[in-house]
Amino acid sequence: TEFNTRYSFISEPNSKFRLDLISGLYYNYNFENGTFYNAPDINLRNWYVGLDPKEGRLKTIAGYAQFEAKIKKLQIIGGLRISQQGSYKMLNEENVGYYGDDLFGYDLGWENDSSLIIFQRQNEIKPASQVQYIPRLAAIYNFKHKDNIHYLKAMYGEAVNEINVVQNAYDIMRSNDNLSDEQASILGGKYSYLAPEEIQTIEFSHTIVNNKLGFDFSTNIFYNVLNNLITRQTYQIDGVYKGYSANDENQIVTRGIEFIGKQNIDLNKKDKLIIQ
Repeated sequence: TEFNTRYSFISEPNSKFRLDLISGLYYNYNFENGTFYNAPDINLRNWYVGLDPKEGRLKTIAGYAQFEAKIKKLQIIGGLRISQQGSYKMLNEENVGYYGDDLFGYDLGWENDSSLIIFQRQNEIKPASQVQYIPRLAAIYNFKHKDNIHYLKAMYGEAVNEINVVQNAYDIMRSNDNLSDEQASILGGKYSYLAPEEIQTIEFSHTIVNNKLGFDFSTNIFYNVLNNLITRQTYQIDGVYKGYSANDENQIVTRGIEFIGKQNIDLNKKDKLIIQ
């Protein structure tokens, strides 16, 4: 469910100054989020991992506000989004009934000794995530020189990627339950729940547009900082490799420049060819 509003403080047609406020509320109620497998060849029958079908509910609440100010040829945009993912109950079941009813070996089509079937059932509540504050700020200036229109833009923004339920249920809850004391001591403790991935972006761009020639060309310079990226970690015990997912403590920084050109070619009154 989402509710949005837009209010103009100054909206006179001939005014050189304009100020708008955009705001909204967001609410998501998720009661079905998981995967179900039936893989008898690897001794995994009626395997479900994800939200607990009976009691697992995932709620996400967010609100945002953004202002847009225009002063002659300069436009300034700034905003903030606040969001939080609530706690939820997870379930992992292997070789048992979907809702926890025990099944026997022959029910599962297991031709060998039924004692070889490993029954697993884990339930756990993941705590609510931290409140996320996600800002953005941009300034755009345009001017005309001869037949060309120039656009200059500077932007700063942040974004987060929330971790899905199955990753925390399988990679963390299930792995922790199957983690021996020896393995936990090597790792320095149990696995921690996966935190959201984060990115910060700074970008500067210049675009030149020539409507007479149907041509525009953009130059973009960007700088990104990525934090808490999910990586696959491995370790070895008694010659056996084990793997798990974790937030990487290292930052990844990317820098770059890109050039984009576009040419519009009118073939006739109805058809147009665009080369980019």
